[in-house]
Amino acid sequence: MSEPGETQSAAPETGRSSGDDGSVAPQTDGLPAAPPNGSGGSSPKGHSRLVAVLLSFLWPGLGQLYARRRVMALIFGIPVVLAFAWLILQLANGVTWFSLSLLDSSFAATIAIGAAILGIWRLVAMVHAYATAGPLRRPRAIESGVLAVLLVVVIAVHAEAAYYAWSFYNFDVDIASNVLVSTPTAGPTVPATATPTQTPADWQPGGSYAPPDPTAEVTAEPAPSHRVTIMLAGLDWLPGRNGGQYDALMLVSIDKDTNKVSMVSMPRDTAYFDYYWGGQAGVNTKINNFANLVSRGQIHAPDTAFVALGNELGFLVGVKVDYYAVIDMAGFISLVDVAGGVCVNNPKAIFDPSQKTYIAAGNVCLNGALALKYARSRHNGGSDYVRAGRQQDLIAALAKKIASPAGIGRLPKLLSLASKIVQTNFPMATARDFATIIRQVGSGDITQCVLGPPYDYHPAATLTKGAWTSRLKLYMVASLSIDLFGSDSRYYGMQGISPAPCQH
Repeated sequence: MSEPGETQSAAPETGRSSGDDGSVAPQTDGLPAAPPNGSGGSSPKGHSRLVAVLLSFLWPGLGQLYARRRVMALIFGIPVVLAFAWLILQLANGVTWFSLSLLDSSFAATIAIGAAILGIWRLVAMVHAYATAGPLRRPRAIESGVLAVLLVVVIAVHAEAAYYAWSFYNFDVDIASNVLVSTPTAGPTVPATATPTQTPADWQPGGSYAPPDPTAEVTAEPAPSHRVTIMLAGLDWLPGRNGGQYDALMLVSIDKDTNKVSMVSMPRDTAYFDYYWGGQAGVNTKINNFANLVSRGQIHAPDTAFVALGNELGFLVGVKVDYYAVIDMAGFISLVDVAGGVCVNNPKAIFDPSQKTYIAAGNVCLNGALALKYARSRHNGGSDYVRAGRQQDLIAALAKKIASPAGIGRLPKLLSLASKIVQTNFPMATARDFATIIRQVGSGDITQCVLGPPYDYHPAATLTKGAWTSRLKLYMVASLSIDLFGSDSRYYGMQGISPAPCQH
């Protein structure tokens, strides 16, 4: 017992203090004792920095919720919930639809910027969780190391997503300004045509093909058609030629109501054809040199070279051409290689000594170099008409490959290359409208036809000044056109013409 008047010491000399329950707790020299119930510090006892960081890595705000910081959890979590809800709504239409939507530069920019902002938001949420979840002590090395690794992962993932989306944005911008060389520097291979003769009345261009009247009153644009037709042309610069020629000429017409696709190829030697603005080409003026002659001013078309070529092909086949896409065949090899090659069903073995090429019959997979030879070969591999059919097969196979999951992953590289070797006036913002059709490529909804025999014939050389040409039998082309395009064909309702399917 202490004597009266003595002061009782605050704690025994043993250096241990009594707790509320009579127990004693150790005292560390120079440091305050840790609160027995864990109520001190920045977070309650047991809240691990590692757990908080991992949770915020998985979803911003979860780490804060784990540390019982509910307000901060809402601040970090709600914007991410809204962003992912919007993204799920976009993906509900399918991966192909979403990827094609990225061809719209405004949509692509939104995704790219959104990916970058979301990445920064995740980084802030993780650092905040790391700083506030743990007890008041220096972080362990393993905690700092895990945080650093996760931060790098987030940066890498969101940078890749932003790059993927931004590559679509760049493609839309670059493709709109890309210009292929369409005018050879050398002189023409054929003489300029004489004054065109008057075209028979039955073959006069109609409606949308007529040149615009500058005095006509401007009216509102018509409602969008259910059919979209694109001219595809391959610009070939083979050695020994007097400039480039368009040796792959086809129309791809898409009926958006039925999801059916029609592909029609025009033989490159087609000559003595009617102009869509009136008049007629010379006896040895070939369609594969038409764009060159227009660009030189030797054929006085009312449109620029590529538009005129598309309109001319559409006029002959009988369907309105909406857009064109011209590809430099020199870059076709790289395009196929970047896509990972294409597989086609080759109906007949090709042995072409001129190109030192052998391609077996049956299902074959081709790299870029072989694919180009497959498209070009006409020695021992068939005539121009046969190779035109092979070109259609290649286009369908390449479209199918690009629309596959593996192809979608390669889209940034494909777009970067395509923006350099393709010139088109197709509005990329509308590409998403064709997602369903692209997914069905190769499903049997594609009709392919080449306007070789019996749709054309070769006139005697004495009638063509010695040139090898072909001429269309327009009455047969008209029957095919009505069969393929119905009332959309300009030949529809013409007296004496009835629909007939493609004759191979």
